[in-house]
Amino acid sequence: MIDSASTVDAHASPVTIWSSFDLALERWIEERLRNPETLRSGLHAELLSQLEPILFRKVLELCQWQRGKAADLLGIHRGTLRDKLRDYQLDGE
Repeated sequence: MIDSASTVDAHASPVTIWSSFDLALERWIEERLRNPETLRSGLHAELLSQLEPILFRKVLELCQWQRGKAADLLGIHRGTLRDKLRDYQLDGE
């Protein structure tokens, strides 16, 4: 899982949040590139498998689990969201 060494304050500015995210992401990528044998699939696919479930869960919570609204907010087709939720085992929440 992508993780930062420090926690970002809930009231931190967007610049601070992005800086922390950027640092955590860079660390994750560097670690993966040092140990490519640990990749289950390609680097891109593994990154998405870490980020998408968090993004989808948060957007669905915001949209009160209305998938159509969530898909619109995400900018993806409702069927694509449905498939990804199933893939990440988030479809039963």
